[in-house]
Amino acid sequence: MLILIRNGFAAAAALTLALGACRARTGSPAAQEAERSSGTGATISPDLATRRALARVPGGTVVSRSLEEERGTLLYSLDIRPAQGSGVEEVQVDARTGAVLGQTHESVAEERREADHDAAAKTR
Repeated sequence: MLILIRNGFAAAAALTLALGACRARTGSPAAQEAERSSGTGATISPDLATRRALARVPGGTVVSRSLEEERGTLLYSLDIRPAQGSGVEEVQVDARTGAVLGQTHESVAEERREADHDAAAKTR
């Protein structure tokens, strides 16, 4: 009887692990990003960081979001296109506390320079 219980437990454990792995692979992009950020020391979700940043740019649209470390601080950096005007607002949210650390406006030219710099860094 003990052997059957052990085998039943092993089968249940294997099924649970298989379903978990399947769900992780098919999760939403937000869930996948949250999973990636979970091993980095981030204690707030990417969605919470986005909500905090959008509160600073009402009506804006998120153009990009990345998890970065700058000067020893782990943060989410979000580029948000405002509903009116040109360029983007870059909002930085602390990935551990959720506090908004800063907001700067990038003109279209500055945004282009930053994109070029990022592209060059990826090819190195």
